[in-house]
Amino acid sequence: MRGKFISNVSSAVRIYGSLLMQTKDDERADRVIRFAEETLPLKEIASGPTEAPGFGPQFRQHMALDIVLQELRRFPGKGWTLIQAGLQSPTVRNRNMAIQALAAWERGGPGRLKLNSY
Repeated sequence: MRGKFISNVSSAVRIYGSLLMQTKDDERADRVIRFAEETLPLKEIASGPTEAPGFGPQFRQHMALDIVLQELRRFPGKGWTLIQAGLQSPTVRNRNMAIQALAAWERGGPGRLKLNSY
């Protein structure tokens, strides 16, 4: 039963992540991010870095997180909880997606968050 639940949650997050890809609306982005934060097992995902590529059925949740993380670069300052989980994920891909989002925020530009460098 748990495997089926995880599969359904991951599918739902992937669908919502796809909606995030199709929007520039901050309010919709907030809803998608909140849904991902409330439904993905972020503590389980953030189990610590390894060299795992993140493919296969045991990484369904990680793959769902990927979809949301890759779009967070367009929404500066949003989804910190997801980025933190991504940075502590055992999958290389989650960590890379989280870093890419932070890097996009730092680069600035129209609608981007400009982080201070010290």
